[in-house]
Amino acid sequence: MSIPRWLCLLSAAALAAQEPKWPAPAEGDFVARDFRFARGEVLPELRLHYRTIGKPVRDERGHAQNAVLILHGTTGSGANFLRPEFAGELFARGGLLDAERWFLVLPDAIGHGGSSKPSDGLRMRFPPYDYDDMVNAQHRLLTEHLKVDHLALVLGTSMGGMHAWTWGVRFPEFMDALMPLACLPVEIAGRNRMLRKMAIDSIRGDPAWEGGEYRDQPVQGLTGAISVLLWMGSSPLLWQKEAPTRELAEAKLEQMVASYRQRLDANDVLYAFDASRTYDPSPHLAKIRARVVAINFADDQVNPPELGLLEREIKKVANGRAVVLPISERTRGHGSHTIAALWSEHLKELLRATATDRPVTNTPAQRIWDQREPHAARVWFRRVFEQRQPVTAAEIVVACDNHCCVFVNGTDVGGNDAWEQPTRIDVTKHLVSGDNVIAVAARDDGSAAALVLWLDWRAPHASGTLVTDADWLCCLEEQEGFATLRHDDRRWQRVTTLGEVQRGMNVWGYPPKGANADGQIRVLEVDLGRLLEQNPQHGRLVRVDDAESKRTKSQSDVRAIADAVRMYRVRNGKLPESLDVLARKDERGRSELEELPLDPYGTAFVLRVGARANEFEVVCLGPDGKEGTADDVSSKPRK
Repeated sequence: MSIPRWLCLLSAAALAAQEPKWPAPAEGDFVARDFRFARGEVLPELRLHYRTIGKPVRDERGHAQNAVLILHGTTGSGANFLRPEFAGELFARGGLLDAERWFLVLPDAIGHGGSSKPSDGLRMRFPPYDYDDMVNAQHRLLTEHLKVDHLALVLGTSMGGMHAWTWGVRFPEFMDALMPLACLPVEIAGRNRMLRKMAIDSIRGDPAWEGGEYRDQPVQGLTGAISVLLWMGSSPLLWQKEAPTRELAEAKLEQMVASYRQRLDANDVLYAFDASRTYDPSPHLAKIRARVVAINFADDQVNPPELGLLEREIKKVANGRAVVLPISERTRGHGSHTIAALWSEHLKELLRATATDRPVTNTPAQRIWDQREPHAARVWFRRVFEQRQPVTAAEIVVACDNHCCVFVNGTDVGGNDAWEQPTRIDVTKHLVSGDNVIAVAARDDGSAAALVLWLDWRAPHASGTLVTDADWLCCLEEQEGFATLRHDDRRWQRVTTLGEVQRGMNVWGYPPKGANADGQIRVLEVDLGRLLEQNPQHGRLVRVDDAESKRTKSQSDVRAIADAVRMYRVRNGKLPESLDVLARKDERGRSELEELPLDPYGTAFVLRVGARANEFEVVCLGPDGKEGTADDVSSKPRK
C-alpha cells in the first residue's frame, strides 16, 4: 500500500518539530576518591553524574575560556534543563549559551539524579551532606576530571542558585559571572525552613518509613513531603487558569502527586531537604569578585518579594544587581527560573558586561605621530588588521593630544577631546570577520602631539589586543575615503613611535586627570594674594602691546576654528553651513567647539566657502570689522 505524499510530508514535519534544537549531551560519571564530607565522614568513592554540551576551548596555557556551570534545584537533575523553554532558548544555535560557542556542564548534585545518593544502598547510613559538600564535589568534577580551572558563568536555579552563591564565596576567583535564580543568599529560616522541616517530619513520622529501612516507599510520609514540594512550586495564577473547577483542581493535584511518587525516594527527599541546614552565605558576600545578577520572581512562594532580603543582601556584593520580575501571564511562580525567555535579556547584559570587565592583556601601547612633522596640526592614521572570527565584545580605549575622531570600517564611532582622560568606545557591532580598518583623524592645538589607542576584542574561543605601534600608517593630507577598508594607502608613511604608555594611563603616561597613581583624587587650593605677599617678585606684571596681543589671539583662534571645520567635514562628509554649527552637540553629545567665540575685536568670525570641493577659509575681520581689508586674518595662506 502506498502512502500519500502529503502524509509523508506531514509526518516528516512533525518529527522535525519534535527534534531538540540543541545538541545531544554527552553523559559521564566522575568518581571522587576518598571524598570527605563537612562533618568528617569519608566515602571511598563518590559518584557524580554529569552532562556536557559543546567543547572546551583553552588558551595557550591550557586554561578554559568558555566553560559554563549550570546547577539544578532540589530533587531535580541536570536533565531538567533539557527542555525547549530552557535549552531551546539558550543552547540552540544563536542562543546566548550556543553550544557551538560554549562548553556547558550540567552535573547531578550529590543525592540527586545519577549521582551517589542514599537510595543506592546506604540509606540513612549515607553521610548527611550539605550545600558545601555538594559544591566541593562539583569543584572536583571540574578541576580533576574535566580539567576546567575557570568558569565564564555559574548559573543555578532554586537550590542550584544557592549553590551559585556558595561558589561565589567559596571560590571567588574561579568565575567571571554568577546568575542565581529563585533563591536568597541568606540562612534558610522562617517559613522556608518550616516547610522543609514539615517535609522531613512527614517522612520520619510515617511508621512505614522504618528508620529508612523500608522495602516499599512510605506512601503517607512521602506524599506529605510531595505536598510541601507542590506548594513551594505553586503558581496561583497559572493553576487557577488550568484548573478553574473543583473537579479539574483535584484531578491536577492527583496527577502531580502521582508523577512525583513515581520518581522520588523518601530517603533521598529527606536528605535533599535537610542539606540546606548549614547554608548561609550572607556574612561572606563581600568576598565575591564575580559580577552577579540575582533574579527572583514576584509570584515565587518560596522567596516572596515582601521579605526584602535580596535587595538588602545584594548591597554587600561589589558588582551585584538584584532583579525581581513582576507577575505576568508568562511567569510560573518558583518554576519561572526555568522559563529562560523571562530573564534572558538580563543574562545577555551580564555576559556582555563580563566580556569587557578586564583588559584582554596588559599590553602597553606606543604614542604615535607623523615622523616628518612631529608638531603637525593635522594627521590622519590607519591600521588594517584581520579578525578571524566573530567577536562577542570589542572596545577601543583612546587618548589624543589634543583631539581625534575614530572610525571603524568607515563608521564614526567616537573620539577623544581631552588628552588627560582616555575615552572608552564600544565597537562590538562594527568589527567583522575578515579584514578591518581603524582610522583616526587627529588634531593638535600646538606644542607636543601624540595618539595612543588600544582595541580589546573577545570571541568565544579567543581574545586579543591591538595597540598603536610602528605598524600604523599616517598621512598629513586628508584623502577622501581614508577611513574605509579599500582606501589606497600605499603612499602613506610609517608613524613615529614616541614612547610606551601603560594601560590605564593618559597619552603622556600619567594617571588620568583628577587621579594620582593610586587613583585617588587630589585637590590643590592656592591663595594667590597670600602667595604674592610671600613672594613679591612674582607679582610683577608685564604689559604687552594690546594691538599685537589681539592680532596674535585672532591668528590662534582662526587656526583652531579652521581645524574644527576640517573635523566637522571628516565626521559629516561635508562642510558646515555656518560656523555656528560647530558648537552644536550631536546625538552623542559631541561638538567640534565647546562654544564659538567672537574675535578679539568683538566681531563674529566669517566662513567663506570656495568654488572647489572642500575649499574653505575662516576669516577674522580685524579691528576695522570690514571684510576684504588689509587687516583681515585668514586661515588660508596669502599669496
